[in-house]
Amino acid sequence: MLGSALLDADRLSEGFAVLQRGRAISEEIGAAWNLPFFHNALTAYHFFAGQWDEAIAEYETGILLADAVEGRQGLASVHGVRCLLALHRNDLDGGRQALATAVDLLAQRGPQFRFHWVLWARALMLEADGELVGAERTLAEVWDGCEEAGAVGDLYLFAPDLVRLSLANQDRDRAEQTCEAAVALAQTLGTAAASTAALRARAMLDGDPELGLAALGPARESPRPLELALACEEAAASLARAGRVDEARPLFEEAIDGYDRLEAGRNAARAAAAMRSIGLRRGARGPRRRPHEGWGSLPPAERKVAELVAQGLTNREIGERLFISRYTAR
Repeated sequence: MLGSALLDADRLSEGFAVLQRGRAISEEIGAAWNLPFFHNALTAYHFFAGQWDEAIAEYETGILLADAVEGRQGLASVHGVRCLLALHRNDLDGGRQALATAVDLLAQRGPQFRFHWVLWARALMLEADGELVGAERTLAEVWDGCEEAGAVGDLYLFAPDLVRLSLANQDRDRAEQTCEAAVALAQTLGTAAASTAALRARAMLDGDPELGLAALGPARESPRPLELALACEEAAASLARAGRVDEARPLFEEAIDGYDRLEAGRNAARAAAAMRSIGLRRGARGPRRRPHEGWGSLPPAERKVAELVAQGLTNREIGERLFISRYTAR
């Protein structure tokens, strides 16, 4: 729980260290029932830290361990994170599969830790399918339910998405209510991530490029690369609408470069299309896609494990060498 709280507080590196320590203690004392919780929390860490291949590895490890100990409680949220990853990477079928699994778990087990992440993922999947009314309704229900329950620690995460969907549906009252709540949350939490979300939401509502630019300050302080790329894209689009194309170009470029590093193909395609719509083209870039075959097709973390396997190390030794769980190494 301390590790998760540190992630919420935007202290990602500290949270990661605490989670790794807790995982190691659980392995040492043989508390196998507890291990899936650590891997699930590490999935969230890697998602926020922009280490998405590692997030998928921890997700898969947590699922395998949960199967081994026949424990399903708390798994819904991690399937929600997997859906979000798939959406960003334009794997809509994979996103639907993860979402369906998460929804089934909620139906079987009832509400559980951060189950609202599942509904967040469902709203964004509805948006991807063009169902904007359903997407807004879903996210608004999540927002209202969390506020009613007092579970507002990570509610700011949803604010920009809910404002965007509300404006798309001509629901300005909801957008204004969400912005007001997001600003209050940012003041209460005092984190760069919450401040970024509040400024992004207000910039969307007001159509103010200066607010979009202001969001870049806390976004650069926060250790969350996806949020920075989103803030850059939105600020660039706002500047372009105001006729400030020369200022928009470098921010579009920064956003797309950030998406490319995450392999967030859906986001990169959207930002590139926005650039083209105002007559801009990206500068020359090297290859951005990972090969489908050979050593180059492996994410860096998998390649490191493979190299240590070739040296004859066991899963436990690999885990100790790379500071990961032996189950993740396996």
